[in-house]
Amino acid sequence: MDRVLPQHFIYHQRLDPIKNDVIQGNANTYLEAKRTLDPPVWASRVRFLPYSYHRRTVCMRVEIYGCYWNDGIVSYTMPQGDKRGSGWEFFDATYDGFWDGELLRRGLGQLTDGKIGPENFKMGYYDYERGQGWVGWRNDTRGGQPIEIKFEFDRIREFTAVHIYCNNQFTRDVQVSK
Repeated sequence: MDRVLPQHFIYHQRLDPIKNDVIQGNANTYLEAKRTLDPPVWASRVRFLPYSYHRRTVCMRVEIYGCYWNDGIVSYTMPQGDKRGSGWEFFDATYDGFWDGELLRRGLGQLTDGKIGPENFKMGYYDYERGQGWVGWRNDTRGGQPIEIKFEFDRIREFTAVHIYCNNQFTRDVQVSK
């Protein structure tokens, strides 16, 4: 009897802890099964480790499809987003660099993922997260100082446009920075 690995295991690192995801495998040996990683993973190396709930020998075939990152953005540095109340964290949850407790450094995340946050700032564009469509800061936590975001590029660039998307629901105490 053919046994098909029902799941496989992908290991990748995010902000603080090392995050392990179990991605559903294919139960049908005759049909392909495609899985989209959302949020996407930027990586120079990827390791797949077969995973099964039961101890057995497993076989695995993996094909990875993606695109070459040619946007020229190497990294950005900025303060981590803030919490709003007890239920909403406006953090850059997909940032793949380092967080020193104050600044996010040497990585990429939500500011470069090509997605725009939903109109309702409390909804996330990743199905499993709340409030992760936006990165936001409270204006009373910075001592009157502006938020500084520094982008690092692979070479000198000439810009014809810069698009900055902001949420402006002032009736909910959310507004565009001044």
